[in-house]
Amino acid sequence: MITAPQGAAIHDFLRIAEDRGLGADIRIYSVPVQGDTAPPAIIAALHRIWDEGWAECIVLIRGGGSIEDLWAFNDEALARAVHASPIPILAGIGHEVDFTLVDMTADVRAATPSHAAQLLWPGREELLREWRQLVTTLIRTEEHWLTRQQDRLERLLRGLAWGSPKRRLAACSERLAASLRLLSGTGRLLLEKHGARLAALHSRLEAMDPHAPLERGYALARKKDGSFVRLTSDVIPGEVLRLVVSNGDIPIRVEGEN
Repeated sequence: MITAPQGAAIHDFLRIAEDRGLGADIRIYSVPVQGDTAPPAIIAALHRIWDEGWAECIVLIRGGGSIEDLWAFNDEALARAVHASPIPILAGIGHEVDFTLVDMTADVRAATPSHAAQLLWPGREELLREWRQLVTTLIRTEEHWLTRQQDRLERLLRGLAWGSPKRRLAACSERLAASLRLLSGTGRLLLEKHGARLAALHSRLEAMDPHAPLERGYALARKKDGSFVRLTSDVIPGEVLRLVVSNGDIPIRVEGEN
């Protein structure tokens, strides 16, 4: 802070800084703030601050007074130095109605020295309110993120369960059991519907069995080529046949004339 070491301006600034300036370090560069010696002294203080390189902001303040008292801040060299400063400059010169070249070339103009302190540091209640808003936003964001991740996890678990080998095997087993039940019921219906026909076909098939009469004492005469003898003209005297009975074959020979 560049200012005169006496007067109400510095006391008002420091009082507000004590209430609001949490963790701030303030260095005071004492200079005259009116008369011909003020501009070169303020310029020298600016160069000193630039060379030291520790400050984050330069505050240039002066209490109210007549236009003549504030005329040092209309100095062209001082206005150019303020404009060229590599460190931001906050100017709080005079009262709100007072306006100088330094006010126009500074990075920020405050209406009064007290206002300059208020611009630098927000009130603790305001900081607390902002902090509470940030905490609330952070909690809501976290809850929203957790909810989205929980929903995503549940979808993945459902998808994993749906496509798992265990579920697929269970589904196949259920379909197989249903098919067997359906097949069993259909088979019974078919047997009931076609049972009589099947019995009749079975009887006909048994009646057409050429070996069935053999059980009743009949016999079949078979020639060497395997054909059966149907007529007397099918054989000649001396021809050897095989007589097929129920339990085997008996060789026979044809005797005499047909």
